Parts: sequence; structure tokens; C-alpha cells
Amino acid sequence: MKRTASVALILGAMAGVAAIQDGKKIAMLAQNKEKGVEIRAPKSPGKEQMWEAKGKVDGFHKGSAVLVRHLVDPFTVEVNVTTKSRDITSDELPESWPKPSAIAQKVREEFTERAGEKEPGFKECKVVAEDPKAKLGGLPGTGYSHRILLTDAKGGQRELVEYFIISSDALYRITVSFTKESFDRHWAAAGQFILHNIRRCKIEK
Repeated sequence: MKRTASVALILGAMAGVAAIQDGKKIAMLAQNKEKGVEIRAPKSPGKEQMWEAKGKVDGFHKGSAVLVRHLVDPFTVEVNVTTKSRDITSDELPESWPKPSAIAQKVREEFTERAGEKEPGFKECKVVAEDPKAKLGGLPGTGYSHRILLTDAKGGQRELVEYFIISSDALYRITVSFTKESFDRHWAAAGQFILHNIRRCKIEK
């Protein structure tokens, strides 16, 4: 019985990918020329392309500048860009950037803080790991990364890896959303390809 169910799930996933791919051409590169950032999807080894790149789309955060996602597995890499005119939490920034670690600390607090009448999204935000000198090959600058475990009001949990890279006049917040299974499957190869192919591009207004 379990084997039959597993086969059905696999066939259903394959059919879903085929339907998606039959309906549209899958983009391998997404550029957001308003924010000046681009992201590239890895090429899948088989006949079916399993990754797509998109611009101006909601991911874990609303209004991401660019995003790459797997078409079946829950694994997404998205980029949000902030200029010096405003910070991640919509407060005015000083003339110079805070340290990326300070920005990340503020972000972690935001996950569990009440915003006006709105309940906080999570009751707990725990740091699993951090890198105070994180680097990404395509985005030169000062960086920090954390891996956090978020717990919601019902006890549900999810993990994120986030990078905060200050490059000249822009702050790049890169968020990787995954499950344990999809992390084990994609982080080391496809995930690293995506992360290190996030780059600045020419801004056009």
C-alpha cells in the first residue's frame, strides 16, 4: 500500500512538472533593473528543467526583487534590495550603514514583535548558526549570515538561511527557504550555484 502511494506521488509530481513546462518557457535568468539585481537558475541535469528564475514576485517575503525556485521541492532563494533611503523595517537609516550583524539582529526581533494591532508572525526566533564574515561570489561587500529556526504560535517550525550583504549604496537580503529534505538535496550544489550567481545589474528607471 505504501509503495503504491509513493509511486502515485512521484507520478503526480512528474505530471505536474510536465504540465508546468508545457505551458510556458522556463526562465533561467531574472533581472530586476529597477533594483539593479539579477539571479540565475541552475541547469538541471535531466531532460526536464527543474529550476526557474523570476523577477518581482512574492516568496517568503513580499515583493522580492528576484527569485529562483525549484518546481517541485520547497527550496527557494530570493533577494530583497534596500537603498539608503529606507531600511528593511521601513525606518530611516543614518547616513552610514549599520553593521550587517546589527541589521540581522533587528530582523530577528521583527519576526517576534507585535506590529500595531497585528500579531507577530512567530513566537520564537532561534539562531542555529551564524557567519559574521559571510561572502557571496557575485556580490562583493561586507556580509553576515544566519541560519534561524522560527516557531509559530501553533508550534510549527521552519528554518531559513539569510545573507545580509552591504555593497556600496545597497543592502541585499538573500533568503533561502527550505525543508530538511530539500536542504539536504539541494543546498550543497544547486543552492551554492544560485547564491554565488546573484549579481548587480544595470539600473534602468
